[in-house]
Amino acid sequence: MLRGTWNKGPSSSSLRLEDVIMEHLYIPAYKLTSIDQDELFYLRNMQEGITELRSLARRRRFATTTA
Repeated sequence: MLRGTWNKGPSSSSLRLEDVIMEHLYIPAYKLTSIDQDELFYLRNMQEGITELRSLARRRRFATTTA
């Protein structure tokens, strides 16, 4: 729903209704309602990956010392 890039440079001489609605309605509503949950979801998933990598490193280190 949210666009990653916006062309607001000098080449865009006229504003489109879609851009105005996105900037003044959707984005502020998203920031008020969902951005915290999205950030928490991202951070939890990153933490799971980090935990798994650390676990893998511990297992690999143990396997090389006992072999």
